[in-house]
Amino acid sequence: MNTTHGNRPARHWAAACLLAHAAWLTLPAHADDWDQAQAAFAELDDRAAFGHLQRAATAGDPRAQLALALALSHGDRLFPGVVQTDLAAATRWQQALGAGALLPADSVPAKKHTRAALYVNARQAWAMKQAAPAEVVFLDIRSRAEAAYVGMPAIADALVPYREHDDQMTDWDAERHTFGLRPNPQFVKDVTQVLQSKGLGKDARLVLICRSGDRSAKAADLLQAQGYSRVHSVVDGFEGDLDGQGRRDVNGWKNAGLPWTYRLEKSKVLYAAP
Repeated sequence: MNTTHGNRPARHWAAACLLAHAAWLTLPAHADDWDQAQAAFAELDDRAAFGHLQRAATAGDPRAQLALALALSHGDRLFPGVVQTDLAAATRWQQALGAGALLPADSVPAKKHTRAALYVNARQAWAMKQAAPAEVVFLDIRSRAEAAYVGMPAIADALVPYREHDDQMTDWDAERHTFGLRPNPQFVKDVTQVLQSKGLGKDARLVLICRSGDRSAKAADLLQAQGYSRVHSVVDGFEGDLDGQGRRDVNGWKNAGLPWTYRLEKSKVLYAAP
């Protein structure tokens, strides 16, 4: 087999193709490692390059996720002795890619905008958690009643209400035609507790889901103001947006057919009535 492509070694050519295929994704979640991977490939240091790609992909850089998916699909042939072909791992990174490619801000209604502009839909949020279950913390921030009677994502790490009903549910929101919700003064403290229990800090990737993306946007801004730097908002939420008949059957976690449950785990419910 010819081991060159023009005057360049075959593995150098393969690396160039790999990076070129991934470069169209211009969302550098971990730009330093991506840049270092390119430099290492240029020096034909494939092992170092794939180390940087792995770190960038785990951090959520979609370019690195795509590059790893491609490399693992053809590892033995393109990078012998460095990367072994692993189709199962390639598939996982392909799934993660949907999560890494964030929704553009102009596709998100203004009322759901956040200062960090880290937007995902329900399917992308699911893919993020599947790709890096230990690094991504998925929080349901709806009220306890919503989780108990409507269900909650089966993959949620915790239920941490951003706003909660008063104990007797006597507050009435005439504008929304429903019972009102009060701010949870312990919200940031409870989120911190969840992260600390997992050995993570304020730079961890957080995914917040509410009913339809309104509360999660506000909660994301609150957390960012407290120093949390990577807070993603699920823009279509758990139930989704309203249709013309006042029903939530347009989008969202449940309408996407993603795993959910009525079965709550008490240890995952963080709320202490003020």
